[in-house]
Amino acid sequence: MAETIFGLLYQAAMFVFGILSRLAMWLLGSFFEEKLSSVLEDSYDPKKKLERQIGKLQGEHWFNELEADYRYGYIIWNNGKVEKYLSDDENISLLLKLPEAQMQFAQLVKGEHRKFVDR
Repeated sequence: MAETIFGLLYQAAMFVFGILSRLAMWLLGSFFEEKLSSVLEDSYDPKKKLERQIGKLQGEHWFNELEADYRYGYIIWNNGKVEKYLSDDENISLLLKLPEAQMQFAQLVKGEHRKFVDR
């Protein structure tokens, strides 16, 4: 009789453990799926990456002056060539460190603006 009771208790415990482990896996899966999808979405969405890269530069005085000018601000946010340049992490680190890179970037933006106006 004791064996039967222990057997039933063991089966009940395994049943409850199975339900709890499935619930825990579902909760963990949902959490990680949400986090992973947001990370992947940010990585592969060019506009979000552009926003993030520009956010890194917005603390810089030279960049703020360039972006504040409505002509160049439009080019920074909407020009494919400038967006491609800004999407490279190495270019961002150079812009944060080297005045020469900053001048070249400003020339790129101003040149793209001239092309835009001359259409």
